[in-house]
Amino acid sequence: MDKRQKELYLKDPPTGFDASLWAQAVRENPDPERLVPYPIRGFEQLRTRQKVLLENVQAQNSVVEAMNSKISRIEANVSAVAVQFARQKVIQKQLSHRLLRVLSMQLMSQRFTHGFDVREEGIQSALESISARLNAPQQIKSRIAEISETLRVNDAALRSSTSQDASCFIDEADALSLRKYLDRCQDGLESLVAVLNSNLEDLQLLTAVVDS
Repeated sequence: MDKRQKELYLKDPPTGFDASLWAQAVRENPDPERLVPYPIRGFEQLRTRQKVLLENVQAQNSVVEAMNSKISRIEANVSAVAVQFARQKVIQKQLSHRLLRVLSMQLMSQRFTHGFDVREEGIQSALESISARLNAPQQIKSRIAEISETLRVNDAALRSSTSQDASCFIDEADALSLRKYLDRCQDGLESLVAVLNSNLEDLQLLTAVVDS
């Protein structure tokens, strides 16, 4: 039914229908674009119309139930996939940890079954040489300690000498700066010595493991 036919159909009521009732039906149409009033005559037509409506409702309910059932199956499948995915992630993590342990043990085995190479021996020799030069008597560490101690002990004498002949000695501010600088040098050397001793201990431990 095109627009013109629809207008003609709605304009005049069907035969046997009251014009005001038909006009009311046209006015109260819930969906004028898709629906039109339909005249029902007699009990048989009313019962047939009711049967059609019930069948339509049942069909719609069946479609809704089918959609709900499909949604439930999809949700169950999604849950099963999520559980499987989580299980696979756990398995993958366990395998990764096992692989790392195997690789680390293999690397440690290879390292401990071979002696030090030339580079490692050179590092050990350099560390021992630096440690000896720092810690040996009359070397850098002991000399800085002696100078710092002399400055602390002879602080008053240095200040007196400075006041008597300022052209031959450093002033008080310079002496204080020098003491602070020497203290920092001593602290730095002590830290360096501690690191060197720790590295030497590690090298000696590795050497003992390799020799055994």
